[in-house]
Amino acid sequence: MASPKHLEILGEEDCQNTLEKFLGTKNFQITSFEVKDFHNPYQGLVGEHFTLEVRYVRDNKQECDEFFVKSVSTNPLMSTFSKEILVYEKEKFFYELLDQYRKYNIDTSFAPRGLFFKPRVVVLEDLSRGYKGSEKRQPLDLAQCRNCLQAIAKFHASSIIYERKKSEELGKKFSLNDDNPEILEDKLASTKECLASKFMSCSLEGVFTLIDLVLEGYRTNEELKTKLVDVVSQDTDDEGLISGLLHGDLWTSNFLYSYHQDGKIADTKLLDFQMIKYGPLELDVAEFLMSNTTHSFRLQHFDPLVEHYHAALSQSLSAAGLRPHEVLPPTPTFVTSCNNFKLAGKIHAVVDHSYTFMADEIYGDVMKSEESFKKFLFEERSRYIIESYNENEAFKKVLCQDIVELRDLLFS
Repeated sequence: MASPKHLEILGEEDCQNTLEKFLGTKNFQITSFEVKDFHNPYQGLVGEHFTLEVRYVRDNKQECDEFFVKSVSTNPLMSTFSKEILVYEKEKFFYELLDQYRKYNIDTSFAPRGLFFKPRVVVLEDLSRGYKGSEKRQPLDLAQCRNCLQAIAKFHASSIIYERKKSEELGKKFSLNDDNPEILEDKLASTKECLASKFMSCSLEGVFTLIDLVLEGYRTNEELKTKLVDVVSQDTDDEGLISGLLHGDLWTSNFLYSYHQDGKIADTKLLDFQMIKYGPLELDVAEFLMSNTTHSFRLQHFDPLVEHYHAALSQSLSAAGLRPHEVLPPTPTFVTSCNNFKLAGKIHAVVDHSYTFMADEIYGDVMKSEESFKKFLFEERSRYIIESYNENEAFKKVLCQDIVELRDLLFS
């Protein structure tokens, strides 16, 4: 039987369908199943995470497998927010797209398998036994960056290859974005009055608070804020850039690693496709590097890492029978283009760090009631930023570096 607490999430028929896809057969008999709380209560901002344990008999042997379950938040406000930005719809779309990729022999090894979907619930392959993540508040090292960029390159290549193969099949140009504009729209960039726009407005106010906390002199803070608003309001010029499916949320917790016995990374998986959108590949690359590494690290490694990504992307395209030089700009041109996206990446990083670098205890406090969570996400982010800045040295250090670099990029 399922746990009474989580009975409404998945039933026995759901488990049957999950296991059929996972095993590739119907030759088994489920004996019991349980939906349990996930081991980390602070994972998942817009949803809730669980572990599904299924016990079954196959070939007269008792077996047990676990799966990772994501469901829309039971917090009414967050449920509304996730519906507005299509969190469930985007992830379901992506994992169903992976099934289409496989029909064209496109490499999907960068992601876990999607096994079962029903309204507001996603069941995925559980990677916890063979993979582990890194500390979310620690910058990535060079080896991690290189391996993450290889996974990102495979992810980006998959949509490019799919569009090319579909275009050949249809005898006309096929674009994922043209076929799925609603799903692949950046919902957080909405200008209409909604929770998404309130979230971004509150995030921008949080950045203003950090500017006042960190900066003195140089240029007036009001001038800096005005410049920031102008940049955020501008539409990006994607003409001449290679576009594809973007992840949109490439921070440390969305990568898992497996390791060789010598401690070197063997494989990297990319997680959480709830924010996917369509756009220039350089945006994902720049946001990844600007969010997950330090300024001093990037001074030495930014360009070489972009070159590494470009080589990995070229390799993935070649393996699929494409000619990279016909698809991608030359490496020096691509490196320059990624540098041009540093400012966009830094703005993304500051907003992201302003809440992901807060202590888990603050998350615990704000999640205690719908009202406190509403204030944290949509109304009073600045209050929590000031509290973290004054009381948490790690938060203060990272956000100080972020704001100084943001200022320099804005006025460079």
